[in-house]
Amino acid sequence: MKTKLLALFVFALLVFSMGCIGGGDEKKTEPVNIGGNVTVEEEAKEVYSVQLLSLPDDIEPNQTFTIKWKVESTIPKSVKTGLLYGTRSIPYPTSPSNYAHETGSTSKKAPAIITADLSLDKPGTYYVRAYAFVNNRYYWSDERRVTVKEPEKNETEVENPNIVEIGVTVYSDGFTFGVQNVEVSKEVKLSVENKAPFEIMVEVPSVGKVPVEPLEKKTISFTMGASPTYFRVYDNKDNVLGEGRLLPIGG
Repeated sequence: MKTKLLALFVFALLVFSMGCIGGGDEKKTEPVNIGGNVTVEEEAKEVYSVQLLSLPDDIEPNQTFTIKWKVESTIPKSVKTGLLYGTRSIPYPTSPSNYAHETGSTSKKAPAIITADLSLDKPGTYYVRAYAFVNNRYYWSDERRVTVKEPEKNETEVENPNIVEIGVTVYSDGFTFGVQNVEVSKEVKLSVENKAPFEIMVEVPSVGKVPVEPLEKKTISFTMGASPTYFRVYDNKDNVLGEGRLLPIGG
């Protein structure tokens, strides 16, 4: 009996030992040959942006000031860039020609910071935007405003008695003026301020039609004749917004 138990014990020990030895072999995974060394390169993504960095909020007429803007790029690349401005706001531009004026147009290697000097003579509000053109596409900055102040009147200046100054403010629904008497042969300076969101036309018989853009103030000069003078204001669809009458006196 003891001999059988001993034999069974030896057999079990032998089986256990073989199992341990077999379990220690690890299967190695051979590398797969795909035909040589392969290098995968991710193409750099081109991203561009334009930002206005500095410009004044308001200036004096004919004051020279500097505007600075930045063209950002994720990779160095030559771009065309410039500064656009005008008295009309363009919320969604599609081309630089949407604005009345352009300055500082140049070719730069982005990323870059660019400056341009500007001088505006007429009082009013001007809208400014920078742009960059690359890969047949335009990139735009935000639109900012610059206000040209009305020139301060010299208090010591003596008013010319031969000049009659008349002011009219035009809104979207027209204006109120009525009738005013003016001495014959006096010079009339008709100052028209356009607060409508569209261009208007001011018609004076001796002058013709004069355009006034939104937020622009324009002075029209003429001599008062011996007959009544009517001036009319039209909207951008040639509808009459209002009429003013100047009646001659004296002469």
